[in-house]
Amino acid sequence: MITRLNPMLRDSGVAAYHVDDLKQVIDANKEKRMAAVLEAELLIQTEIKDFEGWKQSLRCIPAIKMLREKGESIRQKELSNAQNILKGLSQKEKDTVERVTKGIINKLLHGPMSHLRDPEDVMDRVEFKLETVQKMFQLDPDTIDPM
Repeated sequence: MITRLNPMLRDSGVAAYHVDDLKQVIDANKEKRMAAVLEAELLIQTEIKDFEGWKQSLRCIPAIKMLREKGESIRQKELSNAQNILKGLSQKEKDTVERVTKGIINKLLHGPMSHLRDPEDVMDRVEFKLETVQKMFQLDPDTIDPM
């Protein structure tokens, strides 16, 4: 700080700085801004990766929908086949059978659907997984890829 300052100004709270002092302040602020830029770039890259993973997972929605529909269709068919056995049940017991059979289908399909939704996969791997699920569950390939 410069010591030659009018005493009247010094008493009023005015301060004078040397150019070298200001340069240090500027350099410190510049370093903080650069650190913020690096942090922002990292955040942007992370968000881009997350977005791309989400966007890629959209390709799997038709296959997931078909898996659910196929599971529900099988469940309904089996319940229909068991109508003679189920007709003697109370409404509460029928509701329990409904809930249990839906739970079985959901638990059975959870693994394959989670595997399809994995946002970390590259597109080639997603395509491979879609083909594999299609073959495993005998899904119609023409209806899996409308996107």
